[in-house]
Amino acid sequence: MLTLGSQELEGGIEVTFYEGKFNTGDYWLIPARTATSHIEWPKTTDSSGKIQPEALPPKGIEHHYCCLAIVAVAQQSTTASSEGAGSAPALEASLQSDCRCLFPSLCQLQEAAAETALHQTHQCHLRGRIQAGCK
Repeated sequence: MLTLGSQELEGGIEVTFYEGKFNTGDYWLIPARTATSHIEWPKTTDSSGKIQPEALPPKGIEHHYCCLAIVAVAQQSTTASSEGAGSAPALEASLQSDCRCLFPSLCQLQEAAAETALHQTHQCHLRGRIQAGCK
């Protein structure tokens, strides 16, 4: 569990956590040099002119999202006899648009295109393995 405020790590190194949103996988790198006994951390000047360590956001895991499809969901029409007491209404989903960028597998490409796609000029070293997996 994360505790807000200052916390000592070791050897006089102290970290401070402020209010914010933290996620599993967030991390910070603290480069410390044993030869000079210095921590290489960016500094900033506060409103009183005092030099303070800069508050940096976590490195963390970078997430990427994309639209795969657009789906329409509607309540399925049912008759009174088919709908039992207390049963949830049936939903029907239909694909409106496939948003994926589709491309052919290497097995479907012609030999010249496969060599270009694999950035091979004279010989495709993977050709045997790729063709062995193709039907």
